[in-house]
Formats: sequence, structure tokens, C-alpha cells
Amino acid sequence: MKFNLATVFESVVDAVPERAALTWEGEDITYADLDKLSNQVAHLFTTNGLGKDDNVALFLKNSVEHVTSLVGLIKVRAVPVNVNYRYTDAELEYIFSNSDSAAIVVELPEHQISVANLLPKLPKVRTVFVMGDIVPELTEAAAALEGRTVGVVSFDDYKN
Repeated sequence: MKFNLATVFESVVDAVPERAALTWEGEDITYADLDKLSNQVAHLFTTNGLGKDDNVALFLKNSVEHVTSLVGLIKVRAVPVNVNYRYTDAELEYIFSNSDSAAIVVELPEHQISVANLLPKLPKVRTVFVMGDIVPELTEAAAALEGRTVGVVSFDDYKN
């Protein structure tokens, strides 16, 4: 029997839409709300060229956006790659390269700078999604790449 995790998740949403799926900073987020947010994030990913079998590195601390990214990627049949936010640049390069990541989702300014420094060594990365303010080092690094384009996209665009 074949099944898809997105289908399993949506079956749970249908069965218990008002039940708390997760609690973040004292606020309950229902399965219905998590499904809605994840669909919006999935649309952001597909709008920016991600889809089936694309590996996407989630270089994030724990947050609602981490969960919505994970579920959104599963919905578009992409492959989430969880990346520990404590890794060194050498470890990050190894993970991003060996996972064949087509995109990276990142948040903290210092992590964005790490990604900026590594971009020239990551030829398969096509897009970097940033939660919060985008540091200038990242946009400059993406613009300075020769022979390829790497999009830097505000993760907040999923809300539009």
C-alpha cells in the first residue's frame, strides 16, 4: 500500500480540525490552521520553482515556520532536510552539498551570513528563503555569483 505523508496529515486535519496540532509561545495552533499555513508555504515553494524530489535544507531553530515548512515541503513532494542550527560552516557545506539541496530556508542573521559565505560552493542551490529581515551579505553574495542565479526570497511572502 502506498501512502503520502501529506495525505495522512490531511486525513488528521479532516478528522480533528479544531484540535491543537502544536502550541507555540502559549498559543494553540489547530490542525486546520496548520494546514492553511502549510498550504500557503507550499504555494510559496512551488511559485519559486520547488517541487517533487527537490531537497530543501531547513536551517532553522524550532518555530511554527519550521513546522509549516516541513509540512509544506511534504505537500509538494519535496524532501525536507533538517539542519542543526549549531553546525559550523564546514559542517553546513557538507550537509548542503551532500544533500543536493536545491534551496535553503534560513532565519538568523548569522546563519544567513554563513549561507552567503557558502553559496559559491553550493552549485545546486537555486533559492534561499529567509524568515525575517534579509541581511545585505546574502543578497550581495547571490548577486555576485557568476554563471547562475540564486533567488533570495522573503519567507514572509507566503502570507500574501
